Amino acid sequence: MSDTSRNNGFLYGPFAPTRQDGRWNDLEIIGSVPQDLCGTLYRTGSEPQFDPVRADLYHWFDGDGVIGGITLKDGRASFQRRVIDTDGLAIERAAGHAIYGGINGGGLPQRPQGGPPMKNNGNTNVTVFGDKLLAFMELGLPYELKRDDLSTIGNFDFGGIRTPVTAHWKVDPETGDLLFYGVFMTQITWYRADRFGQIVESHTFDMGVPSFIHDFAVTRDYAMFFINPTIIDIPGAMRGERPVIWEPDVGCRIAVLNRRTFELKIIPASDRFAPTHFLNAWQDGEEVVIDGNRAAEFSYPRGVPATQFDHLWFKTAYPWRWRINPSQGTLRDEQVSDINSEFPRHNESLVGKPVQFGYYAATRHGEYCENWLFDHIAKQDLKRGTVEFQNIGGQLSCPGESVFVAREGATEEDDGWVLTLWYDPDRDQTELVILNGRDFGGEPQARVKLGRRFPMGFHGNWVPEAA
Repeated sequence: MSDTSRNNGFLYGPFAPTRQDGRWNDLEIIGSVPQDLCGTLYRTGSEPQFDPVRADLYHWFDGDGVIGGITLKDGRASFQRRVIDTDGLAIERAAGHAIYGGINGGGLPQRPQGGPPMKNNGNTNVTVFGDKLLAFMELGLPYELKRDDLSTIGNFDFGGIRTPVTAHWKVDPETGDLLFYGVFMTQITWYRADRFGQIVESHTFDMGVPSFIHDFAVTRDYAMFFINPTIIDIPGAMRGERPVIWEPDVGCRIAVLNRRTFELKIIPASDRFAPTHFLNAWQDGEEVVIDGNRAAEFSYPRGVPATQFDHLWFKTAYPWRWRINPSQGTLRDEQVSDINSEFPRHNESLVGKPVQFGYYAATRHGEYCENWLFDHIAKQDLKRGTVEFQNIGGQLSCPGESVFVAREGATEEDDGWVLTLWYDPDRDQTELVILNGRDFGGEPQARVKLGRRFPMGFHGNWVPEAA
């Protein structure tokens, strides 16, 4: 990395690129891996394969997608990682240097002939659906990867989709269907795919503005999309300018789509905010209850230059609850807690149903850490209004998203394992920490040392060996 990169926190510490693909077996383990954990935790990482054109404008969101797989079986652990061979990266490899910018612009003014106008890095989420390992980013279609060595096969189009799709899908726990959507300009298209990954339902509606819809909430009968002041400026992006703009005059509205009839209700919110990620949603009589995180704003207003850059580019986010009555078109909302938190997850068997527990990356003091975002993970009891924190005795930092894996035969919502990647700043390495969900604040069940650093990414999922 160049000297100018040293002023950008997204290029150092847990975010710094390693550019080392490979497979490593028989990892060091402190404690013992539960015997019922037999499968692979897939995670995304984000790292530039070439030094950015403008290091001062580089953002964590801009890195090339890297997929990591930590496989647990018979109490042992192995790890492999591989960069996704995207169309945009192929263009840069042919040139021998970075070409594309990202969420703050900063790319070269001329794109090579035949290259994509924007780079779909596939760095946001990863899962196995049907028999396909898919890596997602909302700038395009997901990439299909080989499960044995993580090599790239190519784009997967669900049987005919041509426009970008979200990186935040949900799996219907009753049918196994994939529930997701795509955003193109001002239009949202709702999709439902069967368990083989083929589209069986779609519906398009116009939201009026090119709002950045990163995540959504879903229940048995409804899908909710939060139209907000974060605007995607495609013409600006094509000129190499910042493609994501905060336009406070847009305000906030919630689009409520009836999944059965496709009737659409647009419900105005009382104030403006930036939704980040949703924990879950469910129906309570005539009301829809949505739990998620919201921040005061996201990105810079138009005309404000993105110059010197650090991780406080986005504002702190806190848990909120929204109650919507679709038939009456009414909305009530309230802040649930003052915990600075992100990456909310829950027991995935309860998608679209009431949940009591949410798991978050967090801090205890209401703001980001000075260096690397978060230093704790938190388990929030939404019924009791209580929170448990865990920071591994302060030995580790910068946890990512937690993934909850239910114990086989569990009858309680939190009876299972909480899996989180942490950064060891003393050894510059990554660890997988496994916690007992019912003893969240206690000693870890296991700490799996990867022996190297996996660059900070965003989301991931546990896939049992049987899948």
